[in-house]
Amino acid sequence: MSTSPFSPTYAEARAKFREAAAAAGATLSDYRHPERGPDDGDLTTDVAWIGP
Repeated sequence: MSTSPFSPTYAEARAKFREAAAAAGATLSDYRHPERGPDDGDLTTDVAWIGP
């Protein structure tokens, strides 16, 4: 993956976010939308929690 803060796809942006959050020691949660995206992929809100 590149070090650019911008991503050409939702999947790449999501992967970058999750990778950075995990590297920071965050607890990750995800909430899936019941519908599919325009590319027929999952639509997900990812949450990273750091701290108490």
